[in-house]
Amino acid sequence: MSDSHAPHAQPITNRSVLTVAIPIMLSNVSEPMIGVVNTAVIGQLPDPYYIGAIAVGALIFSFIFWGFGFLRLSTGGLSAQATGAGDSAELVAVLGRSLMIAAVAGVALILLGPVIRDTAFDLVGGSAEIRAHGETYFNYRFLSAPAALANYCVMGWFIGQSMLRRMGARFSMARILDRDRLWKTMAMNGDVMIRTLCLVFAFTWFTARGARAGDVVVAANAVLINLFEVSAYLIDGFAYASEALVGQSVGARQRDRFRAAIWLTSVWAMVVGVICSAVVWFAGPALIDLMTVSPDVRAAAREYLPWAAIAPVLGVICFQFDGIFTGAMATRDMRNMMIVSLAVFMLAWWLLEAPFGNHGLWAALNIFFVARALTFASRMPSLERRAFA
Repeated sequence: MSDSHAPHAQPITNRSVLTVAIPIMLSNVSEPMIGVVNTAVIGQLPDPYYIGAIAVGALIFSFIFWGFGFLRLSTGGLSAQATGAGDSAELVAVLGRSLMIAAVAGVALILLGPVIRDTAFDLVGGSAEIRAHGETYFNYRFLSAPAALANYCVMGWFIGQSMLRRMGARFSMARILDRDRLWKTMAMNGDVMIRTLCLVFAFTWFTARGARAGDVVVAANAVLINLFEVSAYLIDGFAYASEALVGQSVGARQRDRFRAAIWLTSVWAMVVGVICSAVVWFAGPALIDLMTVSPDVRAAAREYLPWAAIAPVLGVICFQFDGIFTGAMATRDMRNMMIVSLAVFMLAWWLLEAPFGNHGLWAALNIFFVARALTFASRMPSLERRAFA
């Protein structure tokens, strides 16, 4: 690969950031829109437990699949570093290793599906109606496990390559099965898996506590979480851009490019976060009415709407740090800081839910975002020293 076509030879500008981020934003938003459409369709039924069933079923599905989100994160980080280093053989091998892991995990999940379903619904709780309809939703959607995990690998692989030119890559099974590199991949995946499980546990706990507060509360929370998720997936386009650009900069040993990637992607992410918060705040009531016809759910969702409106702004920084640390493959820091942040979330929940009810639950979730941002920020100097030692 010639120097003029090398990723590290291209300057990072607003245009280069948007070139990476905008297609990812458009692709990302399709995933939460499935939940929005599901909720809007089911929300035309008068009873709130229908929305609650979709919320709990989708949550359990997400908990399990997001637990394997390390496949996208680690594949993205490793492919970005291979791209930055100009190592075409390793670039192909990264995808091969990830797809092998995804295939084995996907088949195992399908075989264990009934046990996972029963255990998960026992733990989350909720009314008998929510459980019955939620299990039906779960049974059909869970069959997509192998394809979903493979999609994580392919998406991460392409994200890591950003504006890639031809690298003359060749398939090599020997390189894919290289013992040291395969072990390194699995170790990093383990760290990221723990990090992801902590993240999903926080959202699972949030939904489970809402389910125990009643069908109306869990349905209202589901409507608002859908609005937040659309915002989060849009903002994540810049986290993915930072992952690719930071990973390439680390692979190419370009400290100035590393800093430029962080600054420009973060500025754009904050701009989009503010816009998303404004849309949720001002258009929220109309969107709530579009997603449910239940007067009780509409009233409850309006009551808690301000918490969902501020969440995108509070979440921007921690989303960005996810991309930065993934690109640099600082997986141990990702794991440790997420464990600390989860502990902060649980403490906030314990202190706030009893006196303030669902308001306290939403406050704890937003505190979780802030805790993630602060803990990751504390590790940034160390990350940069290690990346360019």
